[in-house]
Parts: sequence; C-alpha cells; structure tokens
Amino acid sequence: MNQKIIVVDDFYDIAHMYHKSFFEKVELPKEETTQKISHLLGSSISIVETFKDIAVENTNNQVTANLNCDWIAVIYLTMPSDCVFKKGMSFYTHKVTKLDTFPDDYSMQLNGWQTMEDLTKCFDVCNLDDWSEYMNIFVKYNRMVLFRANHWHSYGSGFGTELNNSMMYQKILINV
Repeated sequence: MNQKIIVVDDFYDIAHMYHKSFFEKVELPKEETTQKISHLLGSSISIVETFKDIAVENTNNQVTANLNCDWIAVIYLTMPSDCVFKKGMSFYTHKVTKLDTFPDDYSMQLNGWQTMEDLTKCFDVCNLDDWSEYMNIFVKYNRMVLFRANHWHSYGSGFGTELNNSMMYQKILINV
C-alpha cells in the first residue's frame, strides 16, 4: 500500500470507554487498536508507544516529523458537542524546499545537508511562515487519522479551557 494518510470515522467499537480513560487512570487494552490498524495497513504492526494528550486553546504545537516510527495514529476522543468545526491534524510543505516529508538520504545529498545542524538551519519548525498547510483534518469524536510519521505535521492549536471541553486525543506510534 502506498497511501500516506488514512482517515477512519467510528474507529473504536466502544469509544466512550477510551474517552473515560482520560478522567480515570486506567490503561486500556491495545488489542482492538492493534488489530484494526494492522487490518488497515495490511500487515502486522507493533505499537512503539501510546500517549493520551489534551490540547487546550492556544496550545503551541510546532511542525514536526517523527523518524522513530513508521506510522502515527491520532484518535480524537473529544465529545461531539465540543469539537464542531474545530481544526485538528494539519499537514505541511516546506515553502523553500517544497518537501512534505523529512528529507531522506537522497534529498540530503541533493541539497548538501550533512548534519542535523544543517537541517535545523533550513527547517525552522517554530516559524509557521516557512510552511504551507496543504491539508487539515477536523476533529471528530472517534475519528482516527493514520499517517506516515515522516510527514511534516502539527497536532493543531487546541481548543477549550479544561479537560472536559478541550481537544482530547490518543497518539499511537507504530512500526510495521
């Protein structure tokens, strides 16, 4: 499969159980998640790490890419009434290089980048003026956004003022 981004609505069979886990210090079973993502990708996966996170209004999430895993899944668990027309996952292209992924070996060689310092000079992940957003996926209760981890992305600026009405999501780092 050569897909880069997959969006699945109604991902969990019983999503409310996962939503409640933000309020209760409970570890949830990973079997359902692993089986469904393996099915979508057409191969077995291993979950590297799972996070529960919230982003309240004006949370600063810079542009990033992850080289420590193959895929990232973000599953929104904000209740439906709190996430109407709220922006979530954004994907970016670097304006100067036109790259939508972290540079691979070929791009590094082509552009003369040899060190991490070369890359940080070129890619200012804190300056949104250097980036062009080409896609945004809105927050929806029980929606999973699954994407290749090396893509330039941001988790969004968040919304709400407290746990009950903020952007609530599960982030899963995956290897194939």
